[in-house]
Amino acid sequence: MEWSLDGGALQSRKVYRSGPNGFFNVPVPEGTGSVNVSVKSVADTSEGLLEGPITEKSFTLKAMIINFDKVTQVKRFGFLRSNKYVLSLSGPGGDLPCDLKVLVQNGFPPADLINHPASAIIKANALRSGKAEITVEPSEKGDDLYFRLVPVELSVNSQLTIVPEVNNP
Repeated sequence: MEWSLDGGALQSRKVYRSGPNGFFNVPVPEGTGSVNVSVKSVADTSEGLLEGPITEKSFTLKAMIINFDKVTQVKRFGFLRSNKYVLSLSGPGGDLPCDLKVLVQNGFPPADLINHPASAIIKANALRSGKAEITVEPSEKGDDLYFRLVPVELSVNSQLTIVPEVNNP
C-alpha cells in the first residue's frame, strides 16, 4: 500500500491480511487537504507470487473552490454569431472530486439539477493546470442563455464550491 498527503512524499507499507489484523488506517493530520492511496494485492502461492492490478483512489478533504470566470460566444469570421460558447474556469489545480455537468437554459438559470439534460461534461482532471477552457454547443438557443455548473455526483457538493454557479454571457 502506498499513500501521499497533499501530493507530498510517497509513503508505503506492507499490510499482511490474516483476519481482523489485516487492516491499516492511514494517519491523516488535521488540516490535510487530500489523500492519494494505491493498493496492490500480492498472493504467495506454491507456483510463485501472484500480483493483482493496482487500485488507486484520491480523496479531497477540503472544499475546492472553482471560479466560473466567464462565458463567451464564439464568433464566425469575426462578426457572425454561432451557437458555440467557450467556458473559462480556474481552480486550485489537481483533480476535482467528480466530473461537472454544464446545464444551459434560455430565459433563466436551470433549476432542475437532476433531470435537466447536460450540454457538456467537464472531466474531473480538466483543471489539473489550474485553468481550463471548454467549448460547449448547447441544444438550447436564444439571446438570453444561462450556463450552470453542477457536480455530476450531487453528493460531493460539500467538497466543491463553484463561484458563481450560474453565468450569463
